[in-house]
Amino acid sequence: MYELNNDPEVIKFTGDQRYDSLEQAALLVANDDKYDKVGYGRWSVILITANSYLGWCGLGYDEDAGETALGFRFLRKYWNNGCGTEAASAVLAYGINKLHMKKLAVALTMRTLLRNELWKR
Repeated sequence: MYELNNDPEVIKFTGDQRYDSLEQAALLVANDDKYDKVGYGRWSVILITANSYLGWCGLGYDEDAGETALGFRFLRKYWNNGCGTEAASAVLAYGINKLHMKKLAVALTMRTLLRNELWKR
């Protein structure tokens, strides 16, 4: 998480700020109570063959909007290799088939939408 949020290209369109320290990132992760509140959240994405952390993908509930969104964030070195498509497809299937969700929100900037093959599939 720390490395993800400290790459300006990764957080360019998220609205998130860079973490001030590793401790700040750890505290935010430790205080994330989404699973306790709604029963789902974000999952780490691991490349098993290399035992490498790629980023995260999952469902996030926005209390203010009253909706659940599919989201993801990957380290830049893992962009454009199909991992996002595979992870988002698995999360979408989980939301529909296991959680019986009828709709999911996806927030994208126009630039991201136009250049990202994931959302065309």
